[in-house]
Amino acid sequence: DVYKRQGKASAKEALILNLDEDEYVHRLNRVRYLVNEPLLYEIAVIPAAIISITSAIDDSLYELLESKNMNPVTAKQNIHAIIADDNLADKLEIKPGSAVLFVERRGKDSSGRVVEYTQSYYRGDRYDYVVELG
Repeated sequence: DVYKRQGKASAKEALILNLDEDEYVHRLNRVRYLVNEPLLYEIAVIPAAIISITSAIDDSLYELLESKNMNPVTAKQNIHAIIADDNLADKLEIKPGSAVLFVERRGKDSSGRVVEYTQSYYRGDRYDYVVELG
């Protein structure tokens, strides 16, 4: 399930999305599952000027952005480990204090505009991150 809400951009969101602080964004919060077990909790922030909060975002945010010719074609991610607080542990069905992989992503469309800012919290005991360098 996706929890959708609209609100004014925070100072950090406005900076990342290149918005004025009085501009609105959509925040899409969801827990993603793997075989009936939570794998990650995700918060995606999209400028309200791009999509309507009533749009069909349940299946794929990227498909919706692509239908508006605003799909991310490049992204920058920051990844580091954090400790789950009570709220995050509850969402991921883990013990508070458990290790979680935090991924912060900024996706840009073909014109270089940042169209998505996503924070993802992956269960440390269920997620394997692999990178191939060459």
